Amino acid sequence: MTAGGRRLIFDAGTGIRPLGLELARQAPLDIDIYFTHTHLDHLSGLTFFSPLFDKRNSVRLWLATLSRPTR
Repeated sequence: MTAGGRRLIFDAGTGIRPLGLELARQAPLDIDIYFTHTHLDHLSGLTFFSPLFDKRNSVRLWLATLSRPTR
């Protein structure tokens, strides 16, 4: 998603790999990746996201709170 000129990605499942290959052609990039929660299916593609490993890019990782609701 692009909003206000910023590229936003939500979660990093396996679909982030092909997205990364496409985005790598557009470097340098400024990307924010937001994780809604830390289940493996939302993280498993992150290590295959090629823009993360290109020094020309700026990639910020954001994580929702890890605190549990009190009962």
